Amino acid sequence: MNILVVTDGPPPHWLGSTTVMRPPTEPITFDPAADRWQGEYDVVVCDARVAVDVPRIPGLPPAPDEIGPGSPNAYLGVLVDGVPNLFVLGDGTERFVRTCLKWMAEEGATRITSRAAVTADHAVRRDTRRRLRRPTREEVDLSDPYLRDDGVYSGPACMTSGESAFTVPVRLSGHLEPLDGHYHWYGTVDDPEAGAQLKKAKKGSVTLAIGDGPTVPAAVTERTGWGSYRVEGTGGPPFPLAG
Repeated sequence: MNILVVTDGPPPHWLGSTTVMRPPTEPITFDPAADRWQGEYDVVVCDARVAVDVPRIPGLPPAPDEIGPGSPNAYLGVLVDGVPNLFVLGDGTERFVRTCLKWMAEEGATRITSRAAVTADHAVRRDTRRRLRRPTREEVDLSDPYLRDDGVYSGPACMTSGESAFTVPVRLSGHLEPLDGHYHWYGTVDDPEAGAQLKKAKKGSVTLAIGDGPTVPAAVTERTGWGSYRVEGTGGPPFPLAG
């Protein structure tokens, strides 16, 4: 794994073979098609003392314009919502980062991202130290291009109910059910506040659309353990099917 360390000091010894770059004057770029930074690096590790500009990446929740110490969009201060393959190093983060890199290697994943709903849930509970010491696999999303292209959509969607409209991050998949002959799609709304409001909406009033795709009926059901909300529908899915 090629790791780029952005720091104004020496890189952590436990990262092994790395390339060190001083704080850049231009935004570092991420290629979402190849899951690579700067064209050749799998992962960027940024010293928490250094502020780094990052690009907005299509298909992901909006990222902060600048990453630095205390970013409210950073899960445990380490993974930043909307920015794949980027870790922010700080006090006590070694075990969490090493574990995430191990998961990537074991699963052959080319992309790791934080989940906005998990970040929001953590901000309420404030158990940073325990989670840094004991990370769990369910806290992050790991994927590769094949997984993301295999009938799975992860990105923004427009959800409405009556006069209310929300642009929210969603993760959707589905299957053709042979018992009833219908396509069933399902997933999560990774915006706790919008999900809670849509769950209270009048039955049959919620719709979901992705980009210029069709607007389809949707049902927002229970709240998950991570603060997101389940969403589901029957019939033509709002995302394009693979193949």
